[in-house]
Amino acid sequence: MKTTLSFLAVLICSLTSFSILSADDHEPVVPGYQRFKEVEDVPDHQKGTLLLNELNCTSCHAGESGWSIEPKQAPILSGIGNRLLPEFFESFVLDPHAAKPGTTMPNVLAGKTEQEKKQIAGSIGQFLASTGKTTHQSSNTALVNKGRKLYHAIGCVACHDPQNKDTHIATSVPLGDLEKKYSVAGLIKFIQNPQHTRPSSRMPQFKLYDQDAPAIASYLLRNVVIESKINFAYYEGTWDRIPDFDRLEPKDTGISGGFDVLVGKRKDNFAVVYSGFWQTTEKQTYKFRIGSDDGSKLIINGKTVVDNDGIHGVAFKESELELAAGIHEVRVEFFEKGGGEVLTVEISGGDYKSADLATLMRATKEEAATPNDAAYQYDAAMATTGKEHFQTLGCAKCHELKVGETLVSSDVGYSAKPLKELDTTKGCLAGAPNAPDFGLSKHQVQCLTSAINRIKDPKPGAVNLQTPVHEKFMTLNCYACHNRESELGIFGGVVDVTGDSDEVFGRKDWFGGNQAEMGDEGQHPPSLKSVGAKLKIDWLERVLENGNKSRPYMKTRMPKFGGKNVYGELVNELVAADKLQNVPVVTQTESMKDLKKHGRFLAGEEALSCIKCHTFGTFNATGIQAISLTTMKNRLNKDWFHVYMLKPSKFRRGTRMPESWPGGKTFYPDMLDGDTDKQIDALWAYLSDGPSAPKPKGLLIGKNELRATKTPVIYRNFIEGAGPRAIGVGYPELANLAFDAQDCRMALMWQENFIDASRHWTARGQGFEPPLGENVLSLPDSIVFANDFAGDQWPTDWADDKRPKFKGYRFDENRRPVFMYTVGDVTIEDHPIPFVIDDRPLLNRKFKFKSSGSKSLSYLVAVGDKIEINDDITSGNPNDYIVSVDGKLKMQITNATSIKVIKRDEKSAAVATFDLSSGSATSKQSYDW
Repeated sequence: MKTTLSFLAVLICSLTSFSILSADDHEPVVPGYQRFKEVEDVPDHQKGTLLLNELNCTSCHAGESGWSIEPKQAPILSGIGNRLLPEFFESFVLDPHAAKPGTTMPNVLAGKTEQEKKQIAGSIGQFLASTGKTTHQSSNTALVNKGRKLYHAIGCVACHDPQNKDTHIATSVPLGDLEKKYSVAGLIKFIQNPQHTRPSSRMPQFKLYDQDAPAIASYLLRNVVIESKINFAYYEGTWDRIPDFDRLEPKDTGISGGFDVLVGKRKDNFAVVYSGFWQTTEKQTYKFRIGSDDGSKLIINGKTVVDNDGIHGVAFKESELELAAGIHEVRVEFFEKGGGEVLTVEISGGDYKSADLATLMRATKEEAATPNDAAYQYDAAMATTGKEHFQTLGCAKCHELKVGETLVSSDVGYSAKPLKELDTTKGCLAGAPNAPDFGLSKHQVQCLTSAINRIKDPKPGAVNLQTPVHEKFMTLNCYACHNRESELGIFGGVVDVTGDSDEVFGRKDWFGGNQAEMGDEGQHPPSLKSVGAKLKIDWLERVLENGNKSRPYMKTRMPKFGGKNVYGELVNELVAADKLQNVPVVTQTESMKDLKKHGRFLAGEEALSCIKCHTFGTFNATGIQAISLTTMKNRLNKDWFHVYMLKPSKFRRGTRMPESWPGGKTFYPDMLDGDTDKQIDALWAYLSDGPSAPKPKGLLIGKNELRATKTPVIYRNFIEGAGPRAIGVGYPELANLAFDAQDCRMALMWQENFIDASRHWTARGQGFEPPLGENVLSLPDSIVFANDFAGDQWPTDWADDKRPKFKGYRFDENRRPVFMYTVGDVTIEDHPIPFVIDDRPLLNRKFKFKSSGSKSLSYLVAVGDKIEINDDITSGNPNDYIVSVDGKLKMQITNATSIKVIKRDEKSAAVATFDLSSGSATSKQSYDW
């Protein structure tokens, strides 16, 4: 597809891949192929190469497919008996396409007689079943509804059909009859970490919390019901801990199918005791894990094994216990006071990788001692034969399987030809009688043939950096959620297609969000156009390796793909393919703090009003709640941000993000020479401070923002950086401070907006409130005055008799506070006075010292990595000094006997000394930051 095509034409081509026709009967379903099989701009040889890779043809046929991602590794079968139901193995080996429609597993028994098929499939099934042990168990009915919502919200339906409607979408990977395949415990483990057994990452791992995986598994296996086997006794009452049940009379008793906490009439203020018997066949050490909300205990043979008592949310505890062979009495005690109702008990060890203990229990000793006739009958001799068939049929060429620590090898009786030597009129592609039967459609055969012919006769062309990215997106089905536009064309995205009968097929209904006003941008995952230029490398790696959720308003979760060739190679390929051209080079002449001030103005209500749509950390936007402004520095590259701000629609068609500099022109000609690039650069400088950036103006609609008008505003409360005894002062000049009355120190100074009082003036008022303005200056976090100090290391710990004592404050004639405190026998008046230079609000402090005995007073002026001290030659007074700290803060201090640099921890400290031999002294300190 050429970029000269109109967007509409390109989009139509992309949408045609969403065929409303079902896949051919038994056709292996590969999402990338299914989506693009009717798109002419994806050539047949490319579709065929994808199929070569996903059908793992190179496991038998030597050679490179030429695809940019490693071939899909077949599932690891080690310990598969712990994960899947034993009855499933024989049916799947006998006819994979019938047992799981759409499977990429070929029928390796094609060409054999029905009797041979039955015998071989049965023995291989026995062999696979011998690798572990699992049991049937009921679905957790209490979690089914939660699982239904999660399955249809977090992204499962990006690849699989929705389960709450009779809808089949051609690009869906069929789930098959999961109830015949998985135990509940096995499916939970798979959902939690599919890459443990499928390391090729085609099935990603979602970010799941608490009961998410059990809920989804319970929903998918919602019709599985096992015969009741456990006694229960139900009680009502209010407890904070598990009661003594011997003193209580149950409200109800009966038989339960598991640890069902809703056997009674209540959802709060109740308790249940479950009891039964469990038979073990040999002496083993088992691990037991109990999870509950609220308290629970596991008791075996009268001994408490795990104690998870008390009122709490879902919490887990575990312990190990050695048990001899025989029948054991099991008792589980549980109580619920309020909130959620959850109880699970898992066992591992011995024959059990992981199992629900309830599925092993019986109501009576007699039932526990009687073998279950319906249980799978294991045949050791058949399993041995099955292992031989597993090797000779070539199963081990694709599947990794260890018995103990020994890897089962492949011992096939034939040698498959390399890809370059294949005759496509024979073998698998021709449906040869004894060849593995993949169930390929005619079109799939056509595409595979084209790919093999291209391998035989390569047609090298110009290298396109977009190609490996496109191939990986097809392979991993990224296009199911994301749209991506490049010179190759426009592919992917969440779409619907209307059929001839006006019935709508597709996935849009199952992508949602909690911000309906945002439209598709609030529900559909973002466009990936130029994403390699957009996102920082470490963020890209984090997203692909671990998944992420930067958009809390979107229900779909970005899953974790993992695997080096995914998050390693793909990141580098995206960066190379999406490199930006003609990025403006900006040269600023103003200081960084002034740039940030301009940026804050631009983000606020008086300019671009970014806060109308974007949240700011924990602060809601005034309109829709789009992605937080405080995340920009961690996620985005500066160059991309700059180009994006010039024309957002260039990167995401139909976006609601406006052009704030239409046609490259600014609305603010008096700011930064009216230069658009400089203004965008200033906005980036402001956002680069992330969560520590001062809040944009206008964000606090409905809040209690304190503002000084004619006289200062005093705010006494918990202020972040100034402690619990902070005194905040906001001046009309827009200079602000916070004084720490605990240690009698000036803690903070800042400019512009003062503070938001809503935290402390509503409800309980917990926590510390940060300054609301900008250019926040943090001053030494320490006691700053000392009597007759002569050391070379400023102390960090102070004796009680050395600590200052706060004496309150008085007001001057302009109602500006004068802080009063004592240090030993020295009384201090500390009088901050604001002033303005070149429209910049700054602060002075006037000190008055009076002593009744001390001859000198030392003052910790500043702490930093680099401190410079110079005489103030402009004052004419040899006792006046200029102190510069880290190139960011400049201070003038007068009437000091001396100023020297000493140490404070690992930093440098400037300490001034004042002569009090006459009984008094004065000094003035100015701050420029």
